[in-house]
Amino acid sequence: MKVGILTLPLEVNYGANLQAFALQKILLGMGFDAITIDRHNRMRYPSFGIHVAGFLKRQLEYYLRGKDVCTKWNPFISNEEYSILSANTQKFIDRNIRLTHRVYSDELEKIDKEYKFDAYVVGSDQVWLSDYCLNSFLNFVHRPNVKKVIYAASCNEKNSFFNNALKVHKCKSLAHDFCGISVREQQLVSICKDKLGIEAEWVLDPTLLLSPQDYLNVIDPIESIREPIIFSYILDDSPMKRKVVVTIAKKLGLPVVEGNLVGKINGHVRRVEPFPSIDAWLNNLNRSKFVITDSFHGTVFSILFNKPFIVIGNERRGINRFNSLLGMFELQSHLIYDINPSILTLSKYQDINYDEINLKISDYRKYSIQFLKSNLTDY
Repeated sequence: MKVGILTLPLEVNYGANLQAFALQKILLGMGFDAITIDRHNRMRYPSFGIHVAGFLKRQLEYYLRGKDVCTKWNPFISNEEYSILSANTQKFIDRNIRLTHRVYSDELEKIDKEYKFDAYVVGSDQVWLSDYCLNSFLNFVHRPNVKKVIYAASCNEKNSFFNNALKVHKCKSLAHDFCGISVREQQLVSICKDKLGIEAEWVLDPTLLLSPQDYLNVIDPIESIREPIIFSYILDDSPMKRKVVVTIAKKLGLPVVEGNLVGKINGHVRRVEPFPSIDAWLNNLNRSKFVITDSFHGTVFSILFNKPFIVIGNERRGINRFNSLLGMFELQSHLIYDINPSILTLSKYQDINYDEINLKISDYRKYSIQFLKSNLTDY
């Protein structure tokens, strides 16, 4: 059976790329001919007036308030800049993810006509952000007898399609054509029932369907450095987060390795240089003695690799997914917000019963894989 996977654009987001790798690997392991659609978004530049307002605001924030923002007139990423930023991360995609040819989100119907997939799996990650719906409910597939499954769909609270009544109405109609729909956040189960009239299942993020060794097996050997470190994977920097990192590094007496490029701020490019490779990202997390992150997938991989960790609450990107993940493994105490770093007690975050957590992961993994099997096959 030929299965098309529709997920987010594979760009320089480590979590998005690794979940795409994981979901495809699981489907291939089941015997499906799985291919991920290489979808991209068209760049939409704002109007001249918005450009001017943004430029003036950034000058004020940078020169008068000392904020670390981009001062360029046009801060958005050009194709040339993107090719530099993604030079390292693209290597992982090229080696490990089977892709269709490149296509924009408004051209997905062409992919369906060309590849004629027997089934689609939509997911995972935040495919239910408003910008990705209605595509995430396969509104471009008009052929009969196509199996349709949504796996571990997610969205943040602010940018969800559930906030748009017209999109909810359209998605509700499309949702009933699916063999099975599952979500990554427990809170979405009740929302699906209320808004879409469907029974959604709560499953694992695809990255948790694999073992740590599955990821280590795809690391380039030249990246396999073993010296212990503190791994800091911060998406949205702030002085408080920096203080937390510095404080923990001093207490543990270990060097800090950054897992993200400090040069891209909310889509704005301040300094154009390649992001660290996904190979390096995985290896650095693997050799770390402590992880500090404000990222959902930074949290996922900390748990999967059995690391002591702290999650700094990142409400701008959606907090429900952190609460759902941490609640699944009774690790809610590892989520912190605005805190005085000097009062951090590291033993609180280092004492984790990973034997018990690994058993839970195993149980959820079996349930989640069975969801895929039962909805893509006839038995």
